[in-house]
Amino acid sequence: MNNETLNRLTNVCCYGTLSSFKVRKGTIAHVHLSLAAAAAAGIKAGTRVSVRPVEISGPNNVTKFGIEIVTSKFGIKVGKHGNGLLIQKSGLFHNSFRSVPAIMSGAKEGRLVVIPIFPANENRKTRPVCKAEPARIAAGAIWTPDFLGSLSIDPGWKRRRDMLAGINADVRTTPAGDQCYTAGFIPRLVLKAANRTAFDIDVCSMQQDGRYDIGVRRVSKRTWGSTPEQFRKDRHVVAHVPAKRHFTNDQPFGSLVRRWDGKFIWLNPPYSLRAWATFLEYAHLQVEQGNAETIVALVPRDDMGPHNRHFYSEHAYRIEITRDIPFFKREKRNKEGKIIARNVIDVIQGTQFVVFGKGKETKQFLENFLHELRAIDYISEQHLARYMMLFDLRRAWQDERSLTKRKLAA
Repeated sequence: MNNETLNRLTNVCCYGTLSSFKVRKGTIAHVHLSLAAAAAAGIKAGTRVSVRPVEISGPNNVTKFGIEIVTSKFGIKVGKHGNGLLIQKSGLFHNSFRSVPAIMSGAKEGRLVVIPIFPANENRKTRPVCKAEPARIAAGAIWTPDFLGSLSIDPGWKRRRDMLAGINADVRTTPAGDQCYTAGFIPRLVLKAANRTAFDIDVCSMQQDGRYDIGVRRVSKRTWGSTPEQFRKDRHVVAHVPAKRHFTNDQPFGSLVRRWDGKFIWLNPPYSLRAWATFLEYAHLQVEQGNAETIVALVPRDDMGPHNRHFYSEHAYRIEITRDIPFFKREKRNKEGKIIARNVIDVIQGTQFVVFGKGKETKQFLENFLHELRAIDYISEQHLARYMMLFDLRRAWQDERSLTKRKLAA
């Protein structure tokens, strides 16, 4: 897959649905494709295609079941159906099953592979029964969230994948919950350090317009923890993230199937099932590929297990803070996932910033950001000195002071 095709895939809605129905002589499968997914392979209404089940070998030799669709003049004609395309194939499966989401695994001109995603709790007997033909996809040709290790090999990856795919609404959340809105003063502090008024993208926004300020009279309870006194006002917390674009979870995997093409990006990912690990992995990938320049993430300080490897990856800078950050929560839950309060301001114990970037502007931002954090007492003087040394940073005034001393000595 060339770079042009890869870039095109990251900007389209790459999914569809797959289902199978009983008929008198076996079953008939319905493969629904979004227009964008079909266009990535050059397939349109009226195109004739052959359809077959295949095995796909992904990272670490994880094998998945998929459907390969290839243009063929002797194949089945693709039909128009609603806002997408429909392919009907008889005898593809030996049993029937209800409609499930299907994500794109690989595409090139005249060829498309989709993978059905079955709920983790679905009875295996209701899943497709067929003899899949081996079809190893070449290295680098898979472009799907399953390309990410945290969605295919990390502990708990199956439940995490189902939650992010939007096919399992009954996932028990953390006590923090996932309807948590970042305290408004935090992204503004980040923007101040970057000398900007807005982020290019908020990649995990709750709303398409990024707004969630609902009026202070609706906040029912407040817990500030060790939040500095100067920020213990509702207006400091209940305020939107300034951004030019806002990515939401309005489709399976949300922003994980989109390219984060921006110079300065804000990331406050969902915390349930350690979903933030997937977003950190994707952030590292976007910086490494040159799509994003600097990404600032606010995530839990959770260092136990292989999911944390991207804390320490190339282009990553960890900053542990010593004060609590308040969040506005639509719902507050206990450890069993039961809602115990609504519309509250509460703190989440143990958070940190992870900054991804590899350019000079990222280094300059890190310098400014560390001093902004110190100014509001979110890190100590010792932490400041440690991070300046760890990140190999020196402020201009330090150089100027050294130069002045040398001149006086001369």
